[in-house]
Amino acid sequence: MSRRSRRSSKTSPTVTVLVGLVLGFIVAYYTPGIGLKAKSDEVESLRLKLAEKEAEVENLTAMTAKLESELEQIQEKLQDLEERLNTTLVLLPNREYFRLVKQFIEAANNTVYVAMYVMKYDVTEKDDPVNILLDALVDAKRRGLDVRVLVDDPTKRSYADTIEFLKNHSIPVRLDRSSGITTHVKLVIIDGKYVFLGSHNWTESAL
Repeated sequence: MSRRSRRSSKTSPTVTVLVGLVLGFIVAYYTPGIGLKAKSDEVESLRLKLAEKEAEVENLTAMTAKLESELEQIQEKLQDLEERLNTTLVLLPNREYFRLVKQFIEAANNTVYVAMYVMKYDVTEKDDPVNILLDALVDAKRRGLDVRVLVDDPTKRSYADTIEFLKNHSIPVRLDRSSGITTHVKLVIIDGKYVFLGSHNWTESAL
């Protein structure tokens, strides 16, 4: 065979490189975990997560709009009641209850009446929030105010120390003896003008 024929039978370096690149691309694409297919899967996963987050944002936005609408309706009803009753009604956040009740008891001039489903005096913890409110009642009594307390059966059965504490400080305590009826009210009336009404028992966990 001639030298020319032998040269023509060799594969061109350029062709070899191109074939290698194509094969490398194919292998990279179809080999799990690497190459373009892996990147494509990662992008798709991110797109799905983004779609989920967008759906969550839409739900939260809808919930926020609903709550704002409900709050607006409540405020309108409160305003209507204020006009009809000639009374100012205020929505009291849970975290503000203890501070404001204490403040109003300390500022009372004539009367403090409390009707409470559960009232728990803690003999072991001086700084218990209930103890602080009870001390405020005692101080009001010492200032000459008319202080009275009405409780229901759970306080008598489970927290007799509360009743004993109040009686020891000359504060009248009555037990609601209504047969078959539970006094589940949580009510504080100060000077016949200020009323705290809600779901707060006088227990450490509630305050």
